[in-house]
Amino acid sequence: MPRTATTYNQDTPQPDGQIFVGASEFVDIAGLATVQNPALGNFSFALGATHACTFAANVREILRTGVLATFSGPGQQAFGTAASVPGPSSVANTSGPSGIVGYPPIPAASLPTLYGPQKVTKGLQVNSIDVIYSFTTNNGTLATVGVTQAKFVNATALATVALLAIANNGLSLVAAATPYVKNIAMTTIKMITDPDSELIVNVNLTSGAGGGTFYGVVLHVSYNLN
Repeated sequence: MPRTATTYNQDTPQPDGQIFVGASEFVDIAGLATVQNPALGNFSFALGATHACTFAANVREILRTGVLATFSGPGQQAFGTAASVPGPSSVANTSGPSGIVGYPPIPAASLPTLYGPQKVTKGLQVNSIDVIYSFTTNNGTLATVGVTQAKFVNATALATVALLAIANNGLSLVAAATPYVKNIAMTTIKMITDPDSELIVNVNLTSGAGGGTFYGVVLHVSYNLN
C-alpha cells in the first residue's frame, strides 16, 4: 500500500458526512422516557402519555482542533524545515528566499507568488440536523431542538456558541403512524476548531395522551481531517 512520510492535506472539506446519534447516546434529563427495542432495528426511547422529556447528547465523534494547515505547514515535515510560519525566513533549514513551498500541480490562480499561502481549516462543520421521532395517536404539545458548541478554557467562564438555537425549528406536533425525519439547517455554520470543545444536541419532546417515540438525530457534516 502506498504511503507518505509526511501528512496528507486537502483544501476543500468533504461535504457528505453523517453522524447518527441514537438512543444509546441520549439521556432524558427528566427521567421519564424508557429505552426500548420492540423489534430488530427499532432501538429507541418510548414516551409515555403527556411526558415532557428533555433529551441531551454529547456528540463523541472526532472534533479536530488546533491545526490550521498551510502549504508550507506540511512542508515543514516533508522537507525538514524549521520555521513555524510560511514564506521566507532567516531561521536555519527553512524555505528559500522565494518562500514557495507546495505540492505541484498548483493552479495558476493559487500560486503563492500571486495568491499568497493558502490556509486550510481542519475540523468538523455541522450543516444540518435530522430529528427522528413520532407522536402516537394524539398530537404532541412541544417539540424543540438545539445544537450547541461549548468551549472550555482554564480558569475561564464556559463559553457557548449556538449553532442552532433551541426552538421548535419547524418540528411537527401532529400524530403520525410513521416516524418524522425532519431536516433543519444550522443557523451558524462554522468549522469547529477550538481546543477542548464539546458538541451538544438537545431535543425536547412533550407527548400527548398517546405517547410517542424518539429515535435520535443525524448530523449532516462537512469534515476536513486530513
